[in-house]
Amino acid sequence: MNELMIHSITHDHEGRKPARFDRIDPAEVRAIGGYAVNGRAWPPLRRLKVFDEYFEDAVRAGKAAPEERQLLLSVFRLTARTKPGNAGAWLRKVWSNRQVRAPSLTRDDRDYAARLLQDCEVTP
Repeated sequence: MNELMIHSITHDHEGRKPARFDRIDPAEVRAIGGYAVNGRAWPPLRRLKVFDEYFEDAVRAGKAAPEERQLLLSVFRLTARTKPGNAGAWLRKVWSNRQVRAPSLTRDDRDYAARLLQDCEVTP
């Protein structure tokens, strides 16, 4: 587990409840995916911090493996881009079915996730 993930687990949640993979906030999906919410875009570190809360909860619940971090971040981007009616439920369904039917990720979805992780990488 890298320092950023440890920090996100132990860091206070800025007045909001900790992120839970079974209760994904649609506005946070959009923000994590790099889109503005209420006219404001989140800075990259905040996007990754909140995403890591969801990711760690998914890992703890056995819904994701530690090496699937970038893939799940790509699915957040896909969900934000496609804007389904219930973003949280749609994202969880796509994620749960990923072994049967691969998510329809574009190159942009994958590049976005790789770039965000690279840009926010914590170096010793």
